[in-house]
Amino acid sequence: MYFNRFFCVVCYCVKIVVRIKNKGMHVKKLWSVIAFVGLLISYSSHALVITLSEKQVNDLVMLRFPITESYMDSKVTLSQPVIDLNAQGQLIQVRVNVKTQYQGKMLLASCTIEGEIDFDRDNKELHIKKPKLIDLQLIENTLLASNEAFEHVKGLIGQSLPVVVLIDFNQLSTDFLPLLPQDIDIAPSGLQLHF
Repeated sequence: MYFNRFFCVVCYCVKIVVRIKNKGMHVKKLWSVIAFVGLLISYSSHALVITLSEKQVNDLVMLRFPITESYMDSKVTLSQPVIDLNAQGQLIQVRVNVKTQYQGKMLLASCTIEGEIDFDRDNKELHIKKPKLIDLQLIENTLLASNEAFEHVKGLIGQSLPVVVLIDFNQLSTDFLPLLPQDIDIAPSGLQLHF
């Protein structure tokens, strides 16, 4: 398809050069300008696709972390995210440390969240759609009276979670260089941003 479009643009440019040559104008300089413009026209009709490796995605996600929220008199901090991309199911996994502090006591756990990748064009956010908690490992506990209480918390595995925002393109865009992809998907080589 690209070759056909390029060929049509070149044929059109040749017609223009023949008309100009018949009028006696300098053809060599004009031909190079017309060929360059033809290339630009043919390229502009194709979308730009940028592929980010998992490492690059992890670096972008780190811009949002650590995230600290208050929840029922507790301070909850999410930190150290690690992203795994799965192109076959368009799934994304995020391993993150969760630290909960309440009345001078603390619980630190590592959890894994999995869900479908989704790009919300209206809010300019890449997020996990239908995220679920798939793993929870205790690292340190001074908050819960016993490990039995943590086992009760592990009952949340498999439960749905609120939407998880990974990348906010509002933070990455500037007036000079707006970065708003048309679509985002996962390929074997990484996360593809379609502009």
